[in-house]
Amino acid sequence: MRQLLASGVARAEDIAIAASDPAPFDTHMLALRAQAGIDLHFVRGVPVAASRDGQTASALADILVRGLSHARLRRLVHLCDANAPLLRTLPYGWLHVLPADAVLTSSQSWGRLLARRIDAAARAVERALVLA
Repeated sequence: MRQLLASGVARAEDIAIAASDPAPFDTHMLALRAQAGIDLHFVRGVPVAASRDGQTASALADILVRGLSHARLRRLVHLCDANAPLLRTLPYGWLHVLPADAVLTSSQSWGRLLARRIDAAARAVERALVLA
């Protein structure tokens, strides 16, 4: 394939590769796709996990199907673009204030945690104002 493209004998859109069972070649072809910067189209589709967008969609689907949890939210946030409109509105380091061992599997548990964090922040502001 590289020789055909490099020599000018064929254009990328003129090349097709066929196999009775192409699954064993997926990883190799995806690596070649990334190295060569050419767009490949698989007859049965590219695996979701092959791209960052696919991984992000998978993380969101995981939350929608299995529910919100600390680990699932972290995964989704790390995959999202930092310039996403909703993420831009959050304060810097907001994810780091969530306790790693917090069991956050319901909206009620998220509400309790956030209420405690807000209360703690308000008390800290009051102390700072008293000291000033």
